[in-house]
Amino acid sequence: MTEQEFWNLIYKKAESEFKKDLIRKTFAPQIADPMCKAIDSKDKSDLLEKLHREWLEYQKRQNDIIQAYLKMLGN
Repeated sequence: MTEQEFWNLIYKKAESEFKKDLIRKTFAPQIADPMCKAIDSKDKSDLLEKLHREWLEYQKRQNDIIQAYLKMLGN
């Protein structure tokens, strides 16, 4: 994760908290609570997806390194 991606996550979290606060002030609790939970779920899903992509990229880099090493041994 780059520094810019880290700061983007922080800004996204702050934006989500602002939205949830606005929702809680605007809607009745029985409406606001599910809306806020949906925002939290989306944030968690986005983070999990990002971590999964990074893990796949890491695995690919590891595989590329191994393949290059094996190719070097074969020469």
